[in-house]
Amino acid sequence: MLATLAGSGDVRAVLDRHLGLEIPLPGFGHSVYRDRDPRADHLLAYLPRVARDPELARLAGELAEAAVEAGSPPPNVDYALAARSAARG
Repeated sequence: MLATLAGSGDVRAVLDRHLGLEIPLPGFGHSVYRDRDPRADHLLAYLPRVARDPELARLAGELAEAAVEAGSPPPNVDYALAARSAARG
């Protein structure tokens, strides 16, 4: 999902494509942290500071916000780690 986002830069198109699969978004929701995964919040908050690709960091944050607005559970630590890895190159 993040690789597609890096290539297109179109948050809405990437999100719509994955929501159209009618399966849970990878890296969103958690069986223990029902409201929010605080680990993800922490990692995503620092993403802009550590990213080598600031545009991808910005897009990853926008994707997380758009997913929640579309009714998805909040991102979990897996999404945050994938976003950090992608943005760090």
